[in-house]
Formats: sequence, C-alpha cells, structure tokens
Amino acid sequence: MTAKAWESTARMARWPTILALTAVLTVGCGDTGQGAGLSTENAEEPLPTPAASASDGTDTDACADGDCQIAVTEQVSFPFRAPNGTARLTVNRVDDESFEYTVARDGGSKVSGGASGTGYGCSTFLDPEAANTVCERAEQLPKQARGTVMIQLLKGEGSETVVTIATR
Repeated sequence: MTAKAWESTARMARWPTILALTAVLTVGCGDTGQGAGLSTENAEEPLPTPAASASDGTDTDACADGDCQIAVTEQVSFPFRAPNGTARLTVNRVDDESFEYTVARDGGSKVSGGASGTGYGCSTFLDPEAANTVCERAEQLPKQARGTVMIQLLKGEGSETVVTIATR
C-alpha cells in the first residue's frame, strides 16, 4: 500500500470515531434550565405562576405556625414551627432562573436544596428524627407523610418562587 493510500484509509477509519464523539458531545450540550439530570423532553405544560397561587401573599409571619403559602422574590429568612421545636427557612437566592434555600433546625442540623426552571421545585420533609430533600419537576415531587412538616419551594416565571410550609 502506498503512503497516500494508507493516509486516506487512516482518515476514513477515524470518521466513525469522530462522528460518535460529536454525537456524545452534542447530546451533553445545551442548557435545559432544569438542573443536573433533568430533561425537557416530553415536558408537560408549565405550571401557573406562583403569585396567583400564594394564599398568604408575601407575609412571612404567616409561616410561624407551620402552615403557609407565600411568594418570595428576594432573599428572606424566617422561623416556623417544626417537629420538636422551631426551624428557620432561609431563601439564599431567588432570581429569574432559579432558587436556593437552607432549612436550619434548632440544635444546628441543616438541609438545603435548589432548582432552576419554571415548574421545578424542591420539597424538604422534617420529622422528629430526620430531614430529607427532593428536587424535581413539580408534579414528580413526593407527597407528604403524616407527622411531618413539608417545606416546598416551586419556581414560577420571572423572579417569583412560591414557598409552602405544611404541617401534617
């Protein structure tokens, strides 16, 4: 085989590798706005904007008893009743794309979460012994069990996020 023929054969042999790498890299590209591991494929219609569904407006004092639904558009921190004492919800960041928050219990234990994209959210569950956070598309978030406090944040359009605290 001549040098020219070998060079052409080597170039052709690389094409499947180049195409495969291009396909893998293309699939991994793009900003879906939903966070790690979430896809917009087969996504359902967006949920209503939070402001329309926040029954307590923006009044953080409504959350003191462990039951409220408020809209937040900026950093905020407030206490609420939790199993075995009180806890504090701090919305560390909320903007047009996402939110991040921390729940700190009496005694120092903390749990946090965050999500991005309209219709995505997080639920944090507190029981007397433990805490757990799940972040997913809103309709995929788990339901609340008896004996828990659920802190749920759902991203709406714009900079609004709805916070729901429910004691069961």
